[in-house]
Amino acid sequence: MGDLTLAQLRDQVRLALGNREDLDEHLDSLVNTCQMRIARFFDFEEMIALTDLTIPYTGTALTDSSVSLPAKTRDVYGLTVIDGSDYYTVKAVDRPTWKNEYFVDIPTAGTERPAHYCIFSSTIELYPPPDKAYTAKLRRSTWPSDLTTDESKSELAQKDDLLITLTICWTLYHLNNIERGNAYWAMFKSMIKEVIDAQTTKPDLYQSVDSMKPATNTSYWTDPFVRSITNG
Repeated sequence: MGDLTLAQLRDQVRLALGNREDLDEHLDSLVNTCQMRIARFFDFEEMIALTDLTIPYTGTALTDSSVSLPAKTRDVYGLTVIDGSDYYTVKAVDRPTWKNEYFVDIPTAGTERPAHYCIFSSTIELYPPPDKAYTAKLRRSTWPSDLTTDESKSELAQKDDLLITLTICWTLYHLNNIERGNAYWAMFKSMIKEVIDAQTTKPDLYQSVDSMKPATNTSYWTDPFVRSITNG
């Protein structure tokens, strides 16, 4: 979690902008927008969670084969079903295979402990449909929650400086002060590269910062099996 509250972040941004009070009504929205943009750059370790998941059972295969993902889920990296004292890994299946080989069988499939899953939007689909209610462990990455009160702190750990710098950058762009905005963008690129490099534990997982644009939304992280990233 960050160290500064929303009120303190707002003060830091306002200070860099010459204490302009006419921007106050926009700053909270900009802070939250910039927090989300920072989160999109990388799966930061503090946003990885192991979450308990309940797989309900109603006796209807189509209903029981689909379970809602917890709020703020970004990506799913693994699912383990618990049956008594035993833990079973559920295998991820890609969407084309799921559509052609699994989903068509769900209405008539026999029920047993789920062995495969596929992610669709905000749901996790299971095959075969469960034969009873299960508890499970879901390894996932999450999106940060909005800062909604003056006392709120960012869930991104030790990234208040990034959040302040990017918020100043985007505020300057909104004010059409492109030259100063570009200066803060350059600072931000250097800062976030340093943070990503520090938190990257696998040497073959790398994203070039040189080609980043303020409004660019890259998506390499959506596939947990991607191990090498280049920007062309």
